[in-house]
Amino acid sequence: NDENKDAEQGQEGPTTKIDNGEASKTNGMLSLEEEFRRDLATLQLQEASWPLVDYSELGHASKSSSTQTGGAEIAKQYDTLRDNLPLSLSACVFVRTHETRLDRFSAIISGPENTPYAHGLFLFEFSLPASFPKDPPKAQLLTTGGGRVRFNPNLYTCGKVCLSLLGTWTGRDASERWNRRSTLLQLLVSIQSLILVEEPFYNEPGYENHTNDLGYQMRSLKMNSILKKYVVKFAIIEMLRKPPEHFKEAVLEYFRKKKDIILLEVSKWIKESLPFANQQGTNIGPQDFNYAGQILSNALIDHNEGVYLTQKDLDRLIDTFVECGIF
Repeated sequence: NDENKDAEQGQEGPTTKIDNGEASKTNGMLSLEEEFRRDLATLQLQEASWPLVDYSELGHASKSSSTQTGGAEIAKQYDTLRDNLPLSLSACVFVRTHETRLDRFSAIISGPENTPYAHGLFLFEFSLPASFPKDPPKAQLLTTGGGRVRFNPNLYTCGKVCLSLLGTWTGRDASERWNRRSTLLQLLVSIQSLILVEEPFYNEPGYENHTNDLGYQMRSLKMNSILKKYVVKFAIIEMLRKPPEHFKEAVLEYFRKKKDIILLEVSKWIKESLPFANQQGTNIGPQDFNYAGQILSNALIDHNEGVYLTQKDLDRLIDTFVECGIF
């Protein structure tokens, strides 16, 4: 399900012509990577206020856990995030700590490049138990297409995040589980690097043993193609149209900086999806959207539109960029 080591996220930018650091040194201009880091650095970690949801039914602390000892440890961990959160065009994380509840924080985690999640923004809510840091935080994914899209075998439509570090998956050994030396930074980077991966199909338990099986490889490719459509639909377009108020400035600036990269990527995804889209015709069967459960609920399927990216999706994306002032 996850292979949680002490995950580390590099901060290198994407190896594209857009990020030409050497050229920027020569002509005195900032590269896109440098502009991205400069303009979003102050938006990475902030204190804010937003309506809190009661996750007590999931075992979350219903009252503040900011005791004298716990509060000091929480503040220390938040301070560690300040200069260490991933921040590059290829992957980044934004965090908001709640101004009246030390035990609650929210994070937007970007999908890393070279994955079906690339450029999408995924919203998570976290709650720290009174026993923190002895026990791990509780996590809830809020980017689910209204509870209709399961973006990963580790991410459920109800918002559950399945990760050994959170205690929601058994893991292979004790070293993968939360302990007193574990950190919030480690948790955020683990979600990004162990769940939002290049081939999420193989996150399903047992599937990792079939990476050389051509049948499994084809199912993985098909799953990725389907996921890309709903990353564009919900983690990009919907995130732009309805950004969380406490992240709004960061979301808009993120997409302003990455708009050209995103449009090129989505155009490439459409071409890559053509073989699957041409196969499906007008009948979309379970084989087109199922993988060890369902990526999508039946209610989400538009049988006239299909489950793969098309030019219509790119047109909607461009329209959204225009309407939201990204262009």
